[in-house]
Amino acid sequence: MKNPYRTFAAPLGRLAALALTLQPLAAQEAPPATVTVPAGDEVITLEKFVANESPIESSQTLLPTSRPVDSLYGFERSLLDTPRGVTVISPALIAQRGLDDVYDLAALVPGASVVNYYGVPGIPTTRGLFTSIYFNGMQRVWNRNGYPTSFGSLESIDYVRGPAPGTYSAASPGGFVNFIPKSPYYDKFRGSVDVSAGTNGELRAQVDVGGPLLIGSKPAAYRVSISRQDSDSYYNGIFNDYTSVYASGKMQLTDTVKIFTGGEFYSHRSKENPGWNRVTQDLIDNQRYITGNPVNDLTGASVTLPSGTGGTFTNTSPGFVNRAALETATPFGGTRGSFDGSFLAQSGFASSGFNLANFGPATLADYRFLGAIQNNAANPTTVRLNPKTVLTDAADFADADTYLFFFDTIVTPSPDFKFTNKFFLDGYSREKVSSYGYGEFGENTTLENKLLFEQSFDVLSGLNVAYGASVRYEDALALTEFTVEPFNRRDISQPVTQNTRLLSGGQRDQNGRTHWDPFGSHESKLVTTGIFLTPEMKFTDDFSVILSGRVDYARWNRSVPFGLAADFNSGPRDGDDKEYYNLSVSPIYKINQTLTAYGTLQRGTSFQGFYVSGGVDSGLNNFQESSLGEVGLKASLLDNKLFAGVGYFYQELVNFDTRGGVAFPQRGRGVEFESAYEPNKNFSITANLTWQEQFFRSRTIPGGFVPLSEADIVNFAGIFAADFGGRPNPGGPRSGIPEWSGSVFARYQFDNGFGVSGGPNFVDSVYANPDKTLKLPAYVTLNASIFYVQPTWEVTLAGRNLTDELFFSPFDTFAANSIIQPSEGISAQLSFKYKF
Repeated sequence: MKNPYRTFAAPLGRLAALALTLQPLAAQEAPPATVTVPAGDEVITLEKFVANESPIESSQTLLPTSRPVDSLYGFERSLLDTPRGVTVISPALIAQRGLDDVYDLAALVPGASVVNYYGVPGIPTTRGLFTSIYFNGMQRVWNRNGYPTSFGSLESIDYVRGPAPGTYSAASPGGFVNFIPKSPYYDKFRGSVDVSAGTNGELRAQVDVGGPLLIGSKPAAYRVSISRQDSDSYYNGIFNDYTSVYASGKMQLTDTVKIFTGGEFYSHRSKENPGWNRVTQDLIDNQRYITGNPVNDLTGASVTLPSGTGGTFTNTSPGFVNRAALETATPFGGTRGSFDGSFLAQSGFASSGFNLANFGPATLADYRFLGAIQNNAANPTTVRLNPKTVLTDAADFADADTYLFFFDTIVTPSPDFKFTNKFFLDGYSREKVSSYGYGEFGENTTLENKLLFEQSFDVLSGLNVAYGASVRYEDALALTEFTVEPFNRRDISQPVTQNTRLLSGGQRDQNGRTHWDPFGSHESKLVTTGIFLTPEMKFTDDFSVILSGRVDYARWNRSVPFGLAADFNSGPRDGDDKEYYNLSVSPIYKINQTLTAYGTLQRGTSFQGFYVSGGVDSGLNNFQESSLGEVGLKASLLDNKLFAGVGYFYQELVNFDTRGGVAFPQRGRGVEFESAYEPNKNFSITANLTWQEQFFRSRTIPGGFVPLSEADIVNFAGIFAADFGGRPNPGGPRSGIPEWSGSVFARYQFDNGFGVSGGPNFVDSVYANPDKTLKLPAYVTLNASIFYVQPTWEVTLAGRNLTDELFFSPFDTFAANSIIQPSEGISAQLSFKYKF
């Protein structure tokens, strides 16, 4: 019988050492409450300071109406009167649900779902589309799956569904998540030390301190938060270590001028987690895995194919798989990507479509020589696969170092006028290698400055206007290598062999050459300048309209770097420029003081850069038209103890196929419901429910790995069985996005400090691949915790997936036919928090 609450004693020594490394920070003392003034010195009278500078964290409620929302239109307004689908996630809700990565948000946010990007939670998926990450209202650099997005610097979250309004430049089409940073403490010195240990070797510690101080005679405050995790994972061979160092400060310069600044350094060390390969419906339903290592050893000095096509292929990395031979079976073909050297070109094909039925006997014999595994194609041998077993290797890694810095200057010369200058710096350097045949290196440095004005006028029943301008500079470099990516070559039920290891990415062969792909590597510089105007016109006390408009001008240059594995495609590409717009109109009608109806029509432009670095790799194709229609009702009832919202959306947007370089039009519709009820300090409950359908509006589906039968897996497992577009759209709702999903989570705390929390999360069955030959079953998971809370400390024992449900989250469409990640099994975490 499985025991989720295994002994925590073994890792406690390591945990204590981890906490002690952070202890000196916790030992800082608060500034003295009084200052002794020497005789004869002038007594300084401090300027008055607004008392509302307490951090959001001081609020212990999960109700989304507990604070105003300013993540959309530039000016603060209540959630009840915000005419968009927005989920406000409070600090209390983050703590109660144990949120620590963006995939966790799918259980809280209607319309959101988990689409797995190789086991690295960089971004969420909303309404079937990519979703951007913002920090303090400024767009972060693109990070699809380079590293898990850090939660070490955030205090609260606004999750906006649908494209960003005109206050922001073009972003991902699905929506955006605005991380609200941890704010300094002006009231008094305070802090906390939080340590936890869990199953799968999880060890985590965080120290968070801050308080007031004087800079000259000016009131100021600071906040420092340091997080460290040293952890294995549920999956064999996968670890998840990180360090986050965050600091922020506020200062009141004058009665009308204040500043808010801060930054984070985040370092992450881990690996990709592709999950299971050799995907069949039998594997999904019954965990029966097709076994067998490659028949032919390709690790020698050379390879000659049975047909003699291409002659003899020299292995520049003896002891590893001969890439030159395998590359002839890829859509790129030939050594380092020359299509003329591929079987496809020699068979008379002019494009990169992969269809075994179209190849002649000689080509199929070559394919089998390169890719056949030791098994019976007519009746394959299978074994039951352990969910902990995944496609990884000891030498694999995915490392990232990221940084951000923000500096806000807020000037309020009168109650009716305010302007803010927001400066933002964000960037990273990251590298990834997986020995199944993939590598990447990405760098991005982004600078943005935004000037935002807010004014109120005594016109009609009131006129609020937000307007301003911004300029953004992005310098991005992306080196990738997936010319040969035979996921199925390795039998993950057996030890790794050299005949399934490929050198990739920046690893060098015996001639000193890297393996970076000249067709998948880019560098670009992008400058975007925009102006925006957002007026809210109150025609009556009950009816108002928000208009939002923005015009941007983007200019870029781009190139393919020199010094790659082959330089025949390197050099500059045509630069270009584009002017684009974003317009929306949103009527709001207050039916009464507790019930609001709203609508939004928006049309504009979405931008999606290259998946590794966010760079402009495809020029004008990186910018695509987007539209949204949304209507809904929001209510705050029972003396503001119950919030509920329901909305219907219709969208025509773009699903960016970042691997195939094509933007696929998508149409979607859905109904989203969410609620939160907190009648008293002891009890709370949240719930959400989504119905949605998403469709590809194209005759074809995005390119990627093609579906293989069991016999094809046996015969061709060791090659790159993929195309880059052209397979017909099977019709109906697209794969990967569940039609129904929802969750309920309740918490009750007794007056003596003990409490319990928990609830189920439901996700409907869904097709796993765009061809709709694989289907993932519906599932229900249960998370719960027991806790004991006292004024200065608390202890929690939390469990996830308590029913030990085996389920799957769909992969991105490119790899959905070849890999699938099983869920983590039952797990537990014991945490202790001390507050001072």
